[in-house]
Amino acid sequence: MILFVVIAGGLVGLGCRYYLSHFRDWVAQEVYFSYQALFDHHLPDFNAEKCTLPRLHCAPHWVFFIGFSGLFIGIDWLFDHTNQGLFVACYLSIASCIAYIDWRYQLIPLQLCYGLFLIGLSAAYFEVSPVDLAQSLQSALVGCLVFYCLYYLSKRVYGKEALGMGDCWLMLGLGSLSHSVWLPLWLFIACLSGLMYVLYLRIKGIHCQQLPFAPFLILGACCVILPNWSSPRMMAWFWQ
Repeated sequence: MILFVVIAGGLVGLGCRYYLSHFRDWVAQEVYFSYQALFDHHLPDFNAEKCTLPRLHCAPHWVFFIGFSGLFIGIDWLFDHTNQGLFVACYLSIASCIAYIDWRYQLIPLQLCYGLFLIGLSAAYFEVSPVDLAQSLQSALVGCLVFYCLYYLSKRVYGKEALGMGDCWLMLGLGSLSHSVWLPLWLFIACLSGLMYVLYLRIKGIHCQQLPFAPFLILGACCVILPNWSSPRMMAWFWQ
């Protein structure tokens, strides 16, 4: 079983590296073809090397393989059942990719949000999650709807977007592994950590114009969701 966990973690790590290393090219290609379809049908052939968007710096393949294998082994050790550890490790792997992409580009890939949503529903369906399938769907929809309302409310009040639509889809994915009653605490931790980071930048004399919120949402989700998986081993380690 340990060998299976190691191989699964390594393959997930290689998949994450592939996605991160090609994300810039996919975004540039999508923008190029959208512009071509709307404005100019005679543009030269697409060339990803001419894209001004910087590439994401990724470690070598073996680093991702070993690093994610270690993550999967560590998560598997914290949980009493291997299937729980695998779901949580996959969830954290995808969430870390979203956080990194949003931190660098201030973009949230919808495909990864759908992946989180699918993992949360699958965990609830196979009864390895602390919430059942109805609670998983309810929490995901409530989180998405709350951020959807905040998105349009901010546009109405401030005349600009305080939150992006990507945050709505991220809440759909993150919320699928939680209970709706945890959302207020989760959002409080996310907002508090974001404010603390802005305060840290102010102390250093850096004025922050725009802050990617996905890493703080993911941090808040991890702080609230993971301890509620009720693994005796994990709780014993957490309270040491």
